[in-house]
Amino acid sequence: MSLLQKYIRTILRESKASDAFEFSIADSINTSGPGVVASRPTVGTQYSDIYVEVEGVGATWVEVKMSHSDNLSNPRVFYNGSAWDTTYETPTAKYAVSLLNASSEASTFIREISEFSGITSPILPTTLGGLKNPDAVPLEIMREFVEERGTRYIATEKDVDIGALVTQHYTVGKAAPADYMQAGDDFYLIGSSDPLSLNVVNDGAIPMLGGTGDFKIRVSTRSKFYEIQAEIKIREFTPPTSRFSVLDGSSKINPFSGLNGTGVLRESLLLEQKMIEKVGGWIKSFPGKAKEFFYDLKQEAEESAAVGMNLAKVFHGYEMNSAEVNFVKDQIADIGKGTVVAAAALAPGGSLLVPFLMKAAGKLGIDLVPSSFKNKENIEEAIIREHVRTLLQQAGSIYVGGVLADVDIANTPSTRQTGLMHRDAIDRGMLFCFPDCRRRSFWMKNTHVPLSIAYADEAGVIINIEDLQPDSLEGVRSSEPATYALEMNKGWFEKNGIRPGDKIEGYNVRKSRS
Repeated sequence: MSLLQKYIRTILRESKASDAFEFSIADSINTSGPGVVASRPTVGTQYSDIYVEVEGVGATWVEVKMSHSDNLSNPRVFYNGSAWDTTYETPTAKYAVSLLNASSEASTFIREISEFSGITSPILPTTLGGLKNPDAVPLEIMREFVEERGTRYIATEKDVDIGALVTQHYTVGKAAPADYMQAGDDFYLIGSSDPLSLNVVNDGAIPMLGGTGDFKIRVSTRSKFYEIQAEIKIREFTPPTSRFSVLDGSSKINPFSGLNGTGVLRESLLLEQKMIEKVGGWIKSFPGKAKEFFYDLKQEAEESAAVGMNLAKVFHGYEMNSAEVNFVKDQIADIGKGTVVAAAALAPGGSLLVPFLMKAAGKLGIDLVPSSFKNKENIEEAIIREHVRTLLQQAGSIYVGGVLADVDIANTPSTRQTGLMHRDAIDRGMLFCFPDCRRRSFWMKNTHVPLSIAYADEAGVIINIEDLQPDSLEGVRSSEPATYALEMNKGWFEKNGIRPGDKIEGYNVRKSRS
């Protein structure tokens, strides 16, 4: 039996095992409860593995991996004789091209294959038809070269934020987003979107996919043509495991089981579903600058949905024990009474929901109304207006190379992810504060304003300054590890004479990182 035949048989065995695993996950989701339907449509790789619909809630795709060590994305790239390129439009493919064109390791590979093959400007087509080009390196020569070289890898970047990269891949790189992943016996959110409200009904406990690993590019010669593609694996998942799983027979919590009891679900979802409509109505009555905080309001309201879920149980007759009552009290203390009531008031039907929440909280000995609002006639409106005023005060001022800059501070996962999206103009910048120092990459998804970005190290010293194009999905990277990223209107740094080496000062950014 030839090596090619053995390889094909191995691939077929792996494919059958993968198919069986995906079908078992779909079957497990289907038995989670009424109104939940999971299917495995016959579609191309531009879609994820399982399509899930929850009656009255929403629908989305779930990506399935048999283990944590599975390759999360493997886009192909090619060398056109002068530069690396790809036919894929995904974030991971573009990252691979960017890495290869900047890699001395990849340049050495091209020089060596040119010398080995005797082709001055070699073309590496990574398709069967492309091998017909007279300047294409033939398959047999590539096989000999790889064997003599002793490694299939042609470029590697270590300690990449693979979690963020594959989140982009699954949420915008696919024909339709995948918002959840089952990896072995662990269930994760992909990004912050939760279209099936699984995280809402599980008290916000489903972890978000994250972790680091090495981004590698390899050449495979075990078929009728060679393929040059990325190998993207998370080496260290963050967190390493999840309390949730939809694997049949797992001892972990099935995240879909929380969708049972539709009465409780419907009430709790009032705090999240379609909230944008009523928030939009309130925002129109506030000063122009308050509109910038539209998504901050929505995000905080969504975070308080877990409190609403527990209080919804109370006014549906659920009796809480002392531990559960203390847990709800801690939740409210962490989020703040004003945010909880504001979230309820902002929700559709909020004028009816607020009294219910207050009544339910009262049963637990919790007074939801902040003392400063006791004598207000319209408690909901007063709290919301105060909430916006507080948000407006959260804006900071910093100095960049001695120049004063008004900025908003993005120091949490949710504020960093939202950034300056969905704005038609900005009159202040945004300082992104990260909990660690590593290579960063920013894109402009849903960001309509041309910007310039300055990456800075842990001491606030600017490393490099780049321009960002509106709505571009191409990542713009820091040239060195960075802890901060400052986005301003395009040209602001040049106009004010700010250059690499200048320092960001005047705001205690270290205390703000989380």
